[in-house]
Amino acid sequence: MRRFEPADTPYHPSEELRQIDYRMTTLIQKRLSLSDCEQKPDTDTLKEWLGSDHKSVMLAHFLFRLISRGDELGPAVTAAKNEMVTAAESLMLETRWPGYRILLTHVEHYSTFSLVYSQLNADQSINGGAAIRILLDIKGVDASFVVEGHEMSGQGNRLYVVWNIAPRLPYPGDQLTWSLISTEKSLFPFPDNIESITLEPPHPLTFRPSSAP
Repeated sequence: MRRFEPADTPYHPSEELRQIDYRMTTLIQKRLSLSDCEQKPDTDTLKEWLGSDHKSVMLAHFLFRLISRGDELGPAVTAAKNEMVTAAESLMLETRWPGYRILLTHVEHYSTFSLVYSQLNADQSINGGAAIRILLDIKGVDASFVVEGHEMSGQGNRLYVVWNIAPRLPYPGDQLTWSLISTEKSLFPFPDNIESITLEPPHPLTFRPSSAP
């Protein structure tokens, strides 16, 4: 999966959309200048403002979460936008549990961290959102790795998750073993009172070479 920057896609909006986008960006800039910009509306407040439009509430939640995080995005997220990839390799490793299949497709290596790209296929639609209570456990070298969520997107019954791994994974990584473990904290914070599917394997799962495209 590719990370898209705003300049990657053509921007030819109607005048009405351009004015909306302009107001949004200027308001974001003004919001970031305030001393309490880390505050964000809770779900009840968003529902009060937006009514029962679940999709708008969910999108607003993630927008405010992104804006309010600031430096919490961490140096690796910022670095990934500015650094060149030093190496890349295919993984094509998969694991399954009833109703779900996760495929680790490839890894990008940067100077101090790595990004691991994955694709999740579910038997049911996950359009409403997914609370991911899963971490990658990586073994095989004399080092410990911190795994964090980098970004998530999806549609229908497919979800794409990029994992941030620090320090940088060894390259090549043919001596690494990968598994999924459950965690109590969601990889991407999700409001408890917004309907979502919780992705949590019943026990640690080991990745193996993919047997399907």
